[in-house]
Amino acid sequence: MWEIFKLSDESWDKLVKENTFTYRQLSNWAKYKKLHNWSNLKIIYSSKNKIVNYANVFFKKKFSVIFIYVPGGLKENKNIDELIKFVKKVNNCGFFYIRIDDNKPVTNFDKKNNIFKENNFKECIFKNNKFNQSLRIELIKNSFEKLNLIDSKWRYNYKKALKNNKIFIKTEENPSINDLNRISNEMEKNKKIKQIHSMEEVHNMLKFFKKELIIKTAYYNNELVGFRMAFLFENIGWDIYGATSNDGRKLKAGYLLLWSIIEDCYKNKIETYDLGGLYDFKMRHFKMGLTDKVIEYYGEYEKTNILFLDYLISLTFKIRGTQFLNQ
Repeated sequence: MWEIFKLSDESWDKLVKENTFTYRQLSNWAKYKKLHNWSNLKIIYSSKNKIVNYANVFFKKKFSVIFIYVPGGLKENKNIDELIKFVKKVNNCGFFYIRIDDNKPVTNFDKKNNIFKENNFKECIFKNNKFNQSLRIELIKNSFEKLNLIDSKWRYNYKKALKNNKIFIKTEENPSINDLNRISNEMEKNKKIKQIHSMEEVHNMLKFFKKELIIKTAYYNNELVGFRMAFLFENIGWDIYGATSNDGRKLKAGYLLLWSIIEDCYKNKIETYDLGGLYDFKMRHFKMGLTDKVIEYYGEYEKTNILFLDYLISLTFKIRGTQFLNQ
């Protein structure tokens, strides 16, 4: 049965790192989300005195309804209904909504027949990553040899930007949040997309993940024209967020930013770099030109015992973006 994990944060993180499918199950991720009004429960499922399943479950309560979120998914996609009952019982709530964002790589992917459908979950109507796929770069050999192995058009754009000696790439420890916000807003306005990460989120990530986060900035004539963030977790680097201004795109600054992060991954013995999903089809070559393989995962599924609540939440996502979750 499910029970609350009672050992230290260090013990929990050791458990999470044994599987490495997501950094969003770490103890510090819970502390970070607490600043955005989320509570959490670290829970484990044991069999024969051995932990066989676990989840860092985030939740919010509103009256007698509990909203449950499991970022990255459970270790194993089992005992899900029991998990819901346990979290409801601990919080003394009768009604629930749960969203599981499962990004564990899946072999023999079957969208129609899977464990979530068997447990009467529905695929989320509105999702952060609507493709259920991630693009990955295998960091083989060294960065110099890897550059020669990637798509020739991508390499051409990178080298073209590299020749411009007025572009300066910098590794930031304490970036100007206002400057990042300006670039981010400009990109989101041009692409007509909702806010991906608020600058408050970026600021709070830096509080808890100073060692794990890499932030690169690009300057042209001393003016910020782009930035990119990555999270290094065990042997995987995760692309978090990036934006370039109109000038930055013309200068191909994004190519320099991304490759600078990849060079840091090599220095830190990272074996795989996850570029995330393909959000902007028009800019597909920027990511696909580097991609070695595409992995599939189940993605976002939801379930509720309140009629139409899932539709209402998805409609709110569509109108307001995902930032309303942090309010």
